[in-house]
Amino acid sequence: MTGTFSVETRVSHSQFWIKDPDAVIALDVYTGLNGLIQTRGGENRATILTGTAFGNIALTYEPCPTEPALHLDGWDDVVEVGMVFATTRAGFAGHGFQDDPITTLPPLSAAGPGSYRVRVHVRGRNEGLDLEDNYGDPVEFYLVQAWPAPVAPEIRHKLTDRRSEHVRTA
Repeated sequence: MTGTFSVETRVSHSQFWIKDPDAVIALDVYTGLNGLIQTRGGENRATILTGTAFGNIALTYEPCPTEPALHLDGWDDVVEVGMVFATTRAGFAGHGFQDDPITTLPPLSAAGPGSYRVRVHVRGRNEGLDLEDNYGDPVEFYLVQAWPAPVAPEIRHKLTDRRSEHVRTA
């Protein structure tokens, strides 16, 4: 599956998730890490930290058959991690942090169970952090790209916003 898929969705508690359908997600607080996406060492769930505490964000997902070209211009933070999915249905979960799948986006693991690279881009988290709650038009924009690849160490391509800095230094 190729193409670009976009949705406006709500976040809760300054985060949303990528996960296998049966993975248990929990409300997480992260300090000292990259400040954007936190995995459990390649396990089947990750937490993406937002500036907006509660409210709307814009999320674009681009499934890729192979590693896409890296574009940093126009993005505040870009981080890439390895994940392993046990199913072909790994996807996004949002507002109801216990298990509220975002079903309007295709699965991240559509190419089959196994290891993937997941690259997350964001802009606007400083604005989301300043607003705290935002139920109007999104001020935070995310692009998530995923492709089958061996698990490899995290790559911090770009880290410039206050949200990431706060998490890394807390």
